[in-house]
Amino acid sequence: MLSAVAGCGQSQRTPAPQGTGADRGIVKEIAPEFVEEADRPPKPASDSDFQLADLERIPPRSGITQSGEELPPEFQDAAGGQLHGIDLAIGMRNSVGMTMVPITHGEYVMGSPTEESGRDDDEAQVKVTLTEDFYMAATETTVGQILQWVNDPAVTLQEDWIDLKSEYGPIERRGNRYVLRGGSCIFGQSEEQPMVEISWLGADAFCKWLSKKEGREYRLPTEAEWEYCCRAGTTTAYYWGNDLSQADPYAWYSSNSGGATRPVAGKLPNVWGLYDMAGNCWEWTSDWYAAERAGGTDPRGPSSRSGRAIRGGSWRNSDLRSGIRVHGSPEDRDSILGFRVAWSPSGTRERSR
Repeated sequence: MLSAVAGCGQSQRTPAPQGTGADRGIVKEIAPEFVEEADRPPKPASDSDFQLADLERIPPRSGITQSGEELPPEFQDAAGGQLHGIDLAIGMRNSVGMTMVPITHGEYVMGSPTEESGRDDDEAQVKVTLTEDFYMAATETTVGQILQWVNDPAVTLQEDWIDLKSEYGPIERRGNRYVLRGGSCIFGQSEEQPMVEISWLGADAFCKWLSKKEGREYRLPTEAEWEYCCRAGTTTAYYWGNDLSQADPYAWYSSNSGGATRPVAGKLPNVWGLYDMAGNCWEWTSDWYAAERAGGTDPRGPSSRSGRAIRGGSWRNSDLRSGIRVHGSPEDRDSILGFRVAWSPSGTRERSR
């Protein structure tokens, strides 16, 4: 169960009721990803053949989202250029189709000001310095990317990684393969939707598999890295400003999701080119959760606790603030819980602890 510390006692942050009836199973079609299948580089003959050079550099983005919405002028100005030290004209697509966005190191204030509406006691502000550049996935990990992993003959899916019995579960086993649950899933699942019903243990196992496949250390982002990427240089409650009523162009949440996850990148990104940092599904981070954070240089959570830090909000929630925090047991699986990956070119950052 996802939890949040409030005041001196521990309380459960309970999402709004799940959608029922006609609000379930509704999936909006989105345009193809940045690069059409025919334009992608050929898949390496074997995992050992995969090199950094095989990562495809994505051409400059046009001033529209993948769902066809026009970017506001301030985003269009940056869509093919430099903003906050990040070149939005360059992304890299890896072997499973993830677009990895380069993130430049820097400083920021993590947490929420005391006057922010909805703020919890575990959001105290601390100054953070990140000393290394890294890459962050532009989107949450999709069902299609997970299917590539679980259908690898070398992978043995563990029971505590993915909930295959949940009516919200995106995948099921048929014969000797894992496939989309399709019509039997309440979500009306597609391969472009974010993978949910996956535990921290499962997300970590996916990162280890992808690391071995490509020869670099994929990992879950630290909580400090995650909020740095979510805020993208902003200090407001949300990365689009201080008004929740303006969330619709940017996030899938309780007011517009129709009771389901939606295909990734269907809303506007933040100014660093990252989609769904608010809403669609909560995201695991690598850190153990602690109510108090030390801040400082390249901060990490405590060495051990009972829960891992989770960030971002979901299709079932209305609190989308950049500073909101919840946590869950590494074994937890839920219809609102997924992840995205990161990696450091230096290879010095620990994948997880």
